[in-house]
Amino acid sequence: MTKKFLLFAFSAILLASCNNENTGGLFQTADEEVAVELLSHVKRVESVEFLNTSDYEEFLTPEMRSQISKDKQAMMRVSGAANDNVIDTVYSLSEIPSVKEIVSKNIIYASGKMFTEIKDITPEEENILNTMTATPLLPEQTIKRTESKDGMLISYGADGNILSSEPYEELDMKPFLDSLKYYVDLAEKESSRQSVKVQSSFAKIKSSAMPEGMNVWQMDNGNIVIEEIINSSSENGMRVKSVAGQMRSRTITNPEMDKTLRFELYQGNQMITRRTYQYNGSEKLINSVKIKGGTLENPSGIISEVLFVNERGIPKIRKTQEEYKQNQIIVHF
Repeated sequence: MTKKFLLFAFSAILLASCNNENTGGLFQTADEEVAVELLSHVKRVESVEFLNTSDYEEFLTPEMRSQISKDKQAMMRVSGAANDNVIDTVYSLSEIPSVKEIVSKNIIYASGKMFTEIKDITPEEENILNTMTATPLLPEQTIKRTESKDGMLISYGADGNILSSEPYEELDMKPFLDSLKYYVDLAEKESSRQSVKVQSSFAKIKSSAMPEGMNVWQMDNGNIVIEEIINSSSENGMRVKSVAGQMRSRTITNPEMDKTLRFELYQGNQMITRRTYQYNGSEKLINSVKIKGGTLENPSGIISEVLFVNERGIPKIRKTQEEYKQNQIIVHF
């Protein structure tokens, strides 16, 4: 059983990408015993940008440049990001960044019940679009907190007033807890075998049979590259119109293969998605479960850039920047 397999198996059954040490037992709230906490605090900035040579050179294939040449505004922006003489003009509302800062927690009880709370703590002044709306919503009309518990989904306004309340079908989280406990126990057994000489994750993968269409190699700096041909129905939702070619992905991890550093998605030779990850070692980004004595650290920042073609046939980038102050799973068994 490899460290990489354990890490992937553990991650696969988690409901969210969310340091406390394992407490060794369930802890008690006013209601009942808690098994797992999933905690997150993220600031997310979304915007749409024109392609330019300063930020998006990897996306600018000859085909993309040809499409851009058909639009005067897009042509001005290709070199505009690095040119101070280009007027900084906003051509559509989608270019104005949308900001959201969300704090959420999911508490899964030993009984299989779950409590979820999501708070929107975005400062009003950070969303320019709110000030440009002719009839902006009042704070008490805006959903600022959502809570789900005991089969009820309740939304609250800024002053705590109830905006909506409706029943929902509760999920039984007991199967999830059983699966999670299995992998936690498995990880602890692996951690106890310290006397066994550890083989690197890369060496184990290279010595095993890999699926067809997958290739793995190690870069000069020690990082691992995993390339995979995508042949599934899911690729249709990822394709960019006017771009042809086979879908393939490239993932770059650290040498230990426990941190994703970069993800790229291609359609033929055209990059259509680029995602980069940053880590800072904060305790609030580290999960409570360890594998072979190593902590499982979540990213402090994720920058995602996705190519799309708008209704006028002009290629643009949909950019999302996520900054995490907390993103962790705490297991209490």
